[in-house]
Parts: sequence; C-alpha cells; structure tokens
Amino acid sequence: MVSTGVVACAMALVCTCCMSDSTQFSGSGDLWRQQSVYAVVGYAGVQEHQKREQMHKSQPIAIPTVIVREPEAPQSVIVHCGESLLHLQVKRDFFGTGQLISPSDVTLGGCRPTGLSSSSDMLLFETELHKCGSRVQMTDDLLVYKFTLAYTAVSTEDSLIVRTHDAVVNISCQYQRLHNVSSSGLMPTWLPFHHTMASEATLDFSLRLMNDDWVSERTSGKYLLGDVMNIVASVRQSHHAPFHVFVEDCVASLGPERHADPSYFLIEKHGCLSDSKLINSRSLFMPTTQGGMLRFQLETFRFAGASQSLLYITCTLVAVLDTSIPDGIHKACHFSKEKDRWVSASGNDEVCSCCEAETCPQRKARSLNDFKQRSVVLGPVTILKRIPTKE
Repeated sequence: MVSTGVVACAMALVCTCCMSDSTQFSGSGDLWRQQSVYAVVGYAGVQEHQKREQMHKSQPIAIPTVIVREPEAPQSVIVHCGESLLHLQVKRDFFGTGQLISPSDVTLGGCRPTGLSSSSDMLLFETELHKCGSRVQMTDDLLVYKFTLAYTAVSTEDSLIVRTHDAVVNISCQYQRLHNVSSSGLMPTWLPFHHTMASEATLDFSLRLMNDDWVSERTSGKYLLGDVMNIVASVRQSHHAPFHVFVEDCVASLGPERHADPSYFLIEKHGCLSDSKLINSRSLFMPTTQGGMLRFQLETFRFAGASQSLLYITCTLVAVLDTSIPDGIHKACHFSKEKDRWVSASGNDEVCSCCEAETCPQRKARSLNDFKQRSVVLGPVTILKRIPTKE
C-alpha cells in the first residue's frame, strides 16, 4: 500500500529508498513524492526544535537588573554660623523642580529675607543669634541656637491650586560654652550668663550671675524689671602670685557688640559705677573680701522704646599684680545715697575722687607681668515687665 511504503521510508530516514520506491508506483507518484517530502521535512523540523531547546537549557537565563534610585533632596539651604550672626542662603528653586518661590513666602522665625543674590536665584537672610525666633538650648559643653525656616505655599490670585507644599527646615548653630582666644582680641559673644576668656592660657577672666547667697551660680538669666543682679567678676590665678581684679568699665546694649546702638555705660572712669548716681538706683559694689574676686549689684532696666527684652553687658576686666593698689586707676567705687558721696569697695574712699571729675588719671605703661585686661560679655539677660497684681 502507498501509505505503508511512505511510513516505512520515513522511519528508515533513507531518502534514496523513498525516491526509488516512488518510481515503482506510477499511478500515484505525485502523492507519494508529496507525502515523502512532508515526512522528511517534518522530522527534520522536530529534530531542529529539539536542538534549540537543548541549547536554551544549557545557557543561563539572563534576568534584567532593575536599579531603584531614591530621589535626592535638593540642597536648598546654605548655613553659615558666625560669632554673633547667622547667614542663610536659600535657593529660590527650593524643591529642585525649576519653579521659583516668592521671597514673601519664606520666613526665618517670622523674619523676611534681607535681600537677593546678584543673580536673583538665592534669598539671603542675616540675623543676630538671639533674634528671628531663635531658641537657646544649653548643655554642659555647648550652646545651641535653633531657628525655623518656613515656606508657605500660596496659590495665585486666579488659581485654586498650588504646585508646591508647605515646608519647614530646622537650623541650628552650635558653639562651645568655654572658648579660649589669643591676645588678638577676638571676643566670642555667644556665651550666655557665664563667659570665660583665657589670656595666653595663663589667666582666666569671668563674669557670672550669682544667687542671693553669693555662693552658687544662678542658672537662669531672667529677671523682672527692677530686680537686682548679683554679678561676680573674677580671675583664676592658677599657680601665679595673687592678682587683684577690677572692672575697668561696663556697657549695656541690646546686642553683644560693645558699641551697639543704643548703649548705656554702667561703669566708667576705671571703676566708677556711674549707674549708682541715678535717683533710686540700687546699683553698688560689695565690700572687697578677696583680691581675685569683685562683687557688684546692678538694678535691672530696659531701654526706652526698645521692643526686645534682652540685654548684653560687656565689661573690661583688669588683673593687676601690685601691692600699692587700689588707686585712682584701679578702684571699685559707687555713689552712696546715705553718705551723699562716692565710696570704695576697699574702704579707701580717696581713690574715688575723680569719679565726679570729667576724667580720671590714665594708666601708665606696665609690664605684662603686672597688668592684663580682657573684654568679657555677660548675656543675654532677659528683663521681663512686672505685671500689677490685684489684691
């Protein structure tokens, strides 16, 4: 039969046999040739498919690697913490989207930007450390000023949508509470309540707020208007011979800068407590008990017309190694209302004679071993208003 011959030829995989056999069937040659070709080609296709399948099994399957990158936050704020000022640069492309924010939408603790960069792509802020809503935090070693930079998304007048969102950036400036400086006169003005300055690592000058017992240091710088501040000026003498400390002058101001406006001299003329001359003032020097420490009291006050309640007191402290003191140059004098004259903390009131004069004697050149002085800042001190109470 034709079908048997075709199958037998296909199974034997002998094309020549199939071709020779096909010539023996003259009546069905076309059908035989067609079926023979189909059988041979069909089997070859199966064989090729098996080869490809085997090759795929022997080769490792390549799995595509997908790398997921988190979007990076734009570096939008540049902070510089100075000795007494904070400087900020805020990119107007705040979110890195290409959309510029309006200067009126950004505040630093309620303060608006102070200007724009030359290219107008940066908002500039400059503020004193105690302003623009700053919050002060103290640790044993650090003084931290914290600020809040806030952006408020505002829609345009003809739109109900915004393409940005509100954002808050917390900013902090950290300073060492104790800061040694060289004789170049650098004045670290960020230390509150207690400030120590070193003179070539030999003498340490300090101003401290004290409690009423004059033994323990006061931990708070807040006072009510009319309270009395107990202040100790001292010099740590280490291995040196005893030094006497005096307050050359003291000036109060709204900022840590000595010559800030407004300012008010509390002590002048090499130790004359001029504030004690005012009517009803209770400011005075306490009697001297030891040379390396000088105690005095200042009645609290506020600058007329000033909105802020902070005060800074900058004093020039002098350490003198001399057995002939006190004298007209090295003294601690206040005006006594009871005696109606100037009196000295040492009991030698004659040294106070120049306090009523226009000037006092000038200091002569001395050896550095006999005389040293440094400027020390006390503050900020907060003066709160008294609220009348009802009985």
